[in-house]
Amino acid sequence: KMNGAAFETLAEEGIEILEIVDCTSVTSEQMAEALTILIPAGLRALILGHAGRCFTSKAIESITKAGESGESVELFAISIGGAYLMKDADIAKLVAVTSPTLSSIELSACPLVGLEFCNALGMYYASNVGTRGSCLLELYLEDISLPRETLLALASASDALRNLKSI
Repeated sequence: KMNGAAFETLAEEGIEILEIVDCTSVTSEQMAEALTILIPAGLRALILGHAGRCFTSKAIESITKAGESGESVELFAISIGGAYLMKDADIAKLVAVTSPTLSSIELSACPLVGLEFCNALGMYYASNVGTRGSCLLELYLEDISLPRETLLALASASDALRNLKSI
């Protein structure tokens, strides 16, 4: 059974993929502390299901601080499900910091995701940004209420979606 001790055992330095099907027993502090260690150590994929209370502003701040301090953020895939506390502005910051390497984004049942996230995609994946050859290849959004105007703004703002292989 997943609990705090099991999470700390799984999230040890040196792993490249952190995949947890059910994060309901993981606190936001535990996730933030783990990401503070895992991101600079080369975490490549973050896959969290039922991330409700664990993937919050604190967790995202752990990732963005690493990128802003000059440490390498090598995430190529992020899949977050059920993060009902993840704010739109925070996921937009995450896109900004990870866009040089991030090619796959999957969000499901994250009700606060909206216009800022879509604007960040348009801004950081546009062809004129010049981010070390990065491009968004996969975008999966499920149970996310995005008004038509928000989606149209993303589609018309730039050519950020030009390389999508899966949507």
